[in-house]
Amino acid sequence: MAALTAVVLMFLFSRRFIMVMHRRSFLDQLRETGIGSAFEKGGTPTMGGALIVGSVGISAVLWGNWHQMFLPCTVGGMLWFGLLGFWDDYAKVLRGSGDRGMSERSKLVLQALFSGGFAWLCVSRFAPLGPELATKLYVPFVKFPVLDLGPFYAVLIFLFVMFVSNAVNITDGL
Repeated sequence: MAALTAVVLMFLFSRRFIMVMHRRSFLDQLRETGIGSAFEKGGTPTMGGALIVGSVGISAVLWGNWHQMFLPCTVGGMLWFGLLGFWDDYAKVLRGSGDRGMSERSKLVLQALFSGGFAWLCVSRFAPLGPELATKLYVPFVKFPVLDLGPFYAVLIFLFVMFVSNAVNITDGL
């Protein structure tokens, strides 16, 4: 039901959101990326992630089980990276250039800040599964853990969140 609510909210508000972004000139700027299709993106509304974060956030508030630690962690990550993307897009619009958003260094530092905090949370006593299960690797259809990753688990979480957030950031700019 939560996914359906988010999709319906997207359908209800996306047309109006796009029109408002056009009216306020919140449009993507042309920039040289080395990819020919990137020139087609010039003039399209920017900050579409705000609509996605809003729709999913409302759906999570309406349908989510906030007593489990998984949902606050997931929604917190979505809000953190959503605000990071919003600020980057807003800076590009204010400065009138697709290359003049947040610096790569500041994006990496803010991504690393969240990734480190999230990795710590996943192995701490506040871990959603508890510290005794947090670092154990389970394989489907095998009853017992096959491997205890120990501190390497936090490193894997940190790297995974960093890689995924950078991949989304890079492909969003294409």
